[in-house]
Amino acid sequence: MAGNIDPLVTCDAFIKILEDNLGTKFDALDTAYGDSITLTDVSDYRFGPLIEHPSYPAMVVVGEEEEEPDDLLGEDIFFQRLNVRMIVVGDDPLVSWISPVGVTRTLLPTEYLGLLLKRMARGVIEVIRSNPFLTISSVNYCDRIFFEGAQLDDIFIDQDDDSYFRQDILLAFRVQIST
Repeated sequence: MAGNIDPLVTCDAFIKILEDNLGTKFDALDTAYGDSITLTDVSDYRFGPLIEHPSYPAMVVVGEEEEEPDDLLGEDIFFQRLNVRMIVVGDDPLVSWISPVGVTRTLLPTEYLGLLLKRMARGVIEVIRSNPFLTISSVNYCDRIFFEGAQLDDIFIDQDDDSYFRQDILLAFRVQIST
């Protein structure tokens, strides 16, 4: 029956996949891009929205159960939604970037942080696409994780300290679960 799996358990299984695979994926992306930007491993995984994080880059995974199972699929299959927010910060108003062809450019915080988040999002999506099944319990399992979309938020500039920049990206996933 739908409703018997806490979305927090699904979030934990999702985070476990990322903790096990995302660092390696980031290293591969750094090599593939071949420029001067290096992705830093996510240092803080959380299950719910927070105002402050102990360290960055941070990731917050929030799960919610959809209200009704899909009638076409039967009562033993239902869906949960996972919203994954990745957060990066910077303290330099201008960042020097050396492209793969050796050209040096100066990036504004919006360009640099946005570039980092887009690459991190690509890493998360590729890891989940290569590991689309979650082990939730011995009797409940995830049939599939579907990526639904991404939204890059506007950059935040601290009014008291204009050298502190923060930007987030939100990734939406839908998880099909069988009971």
